[in-house]
Amino acid sequence: IMQLQEKGLINVDDPLEKYIFDYPNGNKITLHHLLTHTAGIPNITDFPELQDIKTLKSPVEKTIELFKNKPLEFAPGEQYKYSNSGYILLGYIIEKVSGKSYEDYLQENIFNPLNMDDSGYDHHRPLLKNRAAGYCWGKDGIGNADYIDMSLPHAGGIEGFQAQISRFVDDDVCIIVLSNFEFAKVPEICKDLAAILFGEKYEIPAAQPVSKIDPSKIDDYVGTYEFEPDNILNVLKEDNRLLIAPPGQPLVEIFPVSKNKFLVKAFNAELTFVRNNKNKVSELIFHVGGQDMRAKKIK
Repeated sequence: IMQLQEKGLINVDDPLEKYIFDYPNGNKITLHHLLTHTAGIPNITDFPELQDIKTLKSPVEKTIELFKNKPLEFAPGEQYKYSNSGYILLGYIIEKVSGKSYEDYLQENIFNPLNMDDSGYDHHRPLLKNRAAGYCWGKDGIGNADYIDMSLPHAGGIEGFQAQISRFVDDDVCIIVLSNFEFAKVPEICKDLAAILFGEKYEIPAAQPVSKIDPSKIDDYVGTYEFEPDNILNVLKEDNRLLIAPPGQPLVEIFPVSKNKFLVKAFNAELTFVRNNKNKVSELIFHVGGQDMRAKKIK
């Protein structure tokens, strides 16, 4: 996008409607909003229906239709919230303005000029020496990650893989962390490496001891919990174990630390079950990424 601006072909202050004339609120959303995750467009990778189509080739116009008519989560420019949907729109704009496919544009304007001979747009069929396999955490432990057709994503985290780049421009420092395990603690590793480099405080991760659930009490936790309409978390029982099925994520086991506190090792998260005055579980709190999200038990 910035290359195209340098060439005078676009301006980051342009409204989205200049490039997609019928996009809802396209007169209020700018390219700058898309670049900075401040457009308010819902994040496509949070949609449960994505799991049903992720193995299918998806032209970018068809992908955009998945989120195009959903209401904005906030007025453009008012908040920051990461959204892959905005970057899908930017990729589409690159194609429209340059007259080239996204793949060809990257190859001609980034990879070739920088002699990046081992980088490129990913395709499933070609045999690539040393191609990494992606892994995830499921109910039976670590396994192969789900397949996803690469026409769909545009980001550093997909099924089986995570990547993070932190740049400290004034210090001439760049930290890159790559993993072919979907639930690796890549952000934490990147943050701790920066802390080590700059002499700041950091904590060495320590294993938390887990306890066992009384089999007669397992049913207390089982049920459907609702964060907000259409945002559901199911807690399931299997062989005296508890599992959760977060929206758009695989089924994973949770491990008890105390009567009401559980670890979600796969997501580096915690669950706290809240009981009412009858000592029955009535809601849960999902602690992840420094945020607490509450969900009421609805059945």
